[in-house]
Amino acid sequence: MASLKLQQVEKRYPNGVEAVAGIDLDVRDGEYLVLVGPSGCGKSTLLRMIAGLETLTGGQVLIGERDVTRMAPKDRDIAMIFQSYALYAHMTVRENLGFGLRMAKMAKAEVASRVEQTAATLGLEDLLDRKPAALSGGQRQRVAMGRAIVREPSLFLMDEPLSNLDAKLRGSMRSELARLHERLKVTTIYVTHDQTEAMTLGDRVAVLLDGRLQQLDTPSELFEHPRNLFVASFIGSPPMNLAHAEIADGRIRFGSHSIPLPARTPAQPRKVVLGIRPTDMALSAADIEQAAPIEVTVDLVERLGAEILLEFPLDVPRVVTDGGPAEAGEESEQLLMDDRWARFVTQLRGDVEVAVGRPIEVFLNLARVHLFDPVSGEALRLAEPRSEPAGAAGV
Repeated sequence: MASLKLQQVEKRYPNGVEAVAGIDLDVRDGEYLVLVGPSGCGKSTLLRMIAGLETLTGGQVLIGERDVTRMAPKDRDIAMIFQSYALYAHMTVRENLGFGLRMAKMAKAEVASRVEQTAATLGLEDLLDRKPAALSGGQRQRVAMGRAIVREPSLFLMDEPLSNLDAKLRGSMRSELARLHERLKVTTIYVTHDQTEAMTLGDRVAVLLDGRLQQLDTPSELFEHPRNLFVASFIGSPPMNLAHAEIADGRIRFGSHSIPLPARTPAQPRKVVLGIRPTDMALSAADIEQAAPIEVTVDLVERLGAEILLEFPLDVPRVVTDGGPAEAGEESEQLLMDDRWARFVTQLRGDVEVAVGRPIEVFLNLARVHLFDPVSGEALRLAEPRSEPAGAAGV
């Protein structure tokens, strides 16, 4: 096992495109780090630079105490698992698992021992004499993982290994990957565009956009304390509700709605972006820590069994979160008649009964409200608790 350190790693192509822009990462020995972000954010390019499959424009890659920046992939003591299974169709599972070891001139007895041990770890003992054509998608992916595990590398690199599987199989394979890491404790870098995978697998998660690191934190910190608008909107399912708002007269005003300022919020007038998670709203003040009601009209109900999603429009422009200023949606971008207006979603227990088209009160939890700068997109720092004169509470 080994740690991984990236120091100001850059990748710029001859046409001027900057795929990775000065990223620093320090991955601890045995840690499971997930790189997540939308397509084109640079996560796979970064993984390939760690592997030695892409040359760096600048910076250094250190695995353990070794500077491997200029080393060939075969000399880095890594193992990669790709989106495609890349199995040899004419070989059995046993032969696929042992191929790399045989190429490294390892003794036959040691190859056999490692293959048997890896097969037992992944539940492949009964499949060793089958060829890939006789395996399911999940079994093939386990063989691909086994071919990496059998080498006992110091670093695993996984590039969207579950993306070819159906939803049910992805869920079970995700659990297998988590249990496997618990047993092996090998430092792992996992690339995905699926934030659910990122949140369930990673000890820490690095969120990337346009080749830049937006936030590196534990899953809970990313969810509870997003550093900027992009992280807030990308992490969470359903995503965080966002709306353009303004602080004025001790309240946060957004469209025709307003709520009191949360405690420890700067009171000076200014424009902000208001954010709140779907799980931080309710239909009863009794279910909320610091309840602030708004009157809305639900126009969509999605029943998901144990949960229900209520969706309603607001009379305020929607927030566009692409890493730049949080501009209002352009009319030319409309897909639906009201697409330029913000829409909020609240996530409740599945036994709630709500009539579409009728006004209802929805309570926002003031203790869970997020505020962002609309220009920089950065989360606003909260001030120290203000001392208020007697009788000022309840404004």
